[in-house]
Amino acid sequence: MIEMQKAFAYILYGERILLFREPDFPEAGFQVPAGTVDPGESPEQTLWREVEEETGLGPDTFDPEATHLGVRHYVARKARGDERHERHFFALRVRAGLELPETWEHAEVFGVDAPVTFEFFWVEPARARELLVTEHDALLDELSP
Repeated sequence: MIEMQKAFAYILYGERILLFREPDFPEAGFQVPAGTVDPGESPEQTLWREVEEETGLGPDTFDPEATHLGVRHYVARKARGDERHERHFFALRVRAGLELPETWEHAEVFGVDAPVTFEFFWVEPARARELLVTEHDALLDELSP
């Protein structure tokens, strides 16, 4: 079994959380920004890298401190073999006074053969819980208002 660390971002804008879907791969479902920790990288470094790569939002968009909410373990069943994930969940808050669009598209081009388009939107945490796939909602209850 392949073992890997992942970093997950709960990005908060007011009381809402950022979700995305991949229009070219609707079977992937609704997700939060996340990614694999590279060798020599900490989960928090991965968090900031993945958020920028996937959303197009740079570190200046957020309060400077990410809150580590906790770790959950997950086994991803893959055709090429199971993967055991150690998932680190973080909360990032959009800086006060900053205005962001309600929806937007961004194409990830880092570490992929062809650009992958993501459609982003904000939802209430209760709605996120209904939509999110593969335990992306594991630590939503840890978010403080």
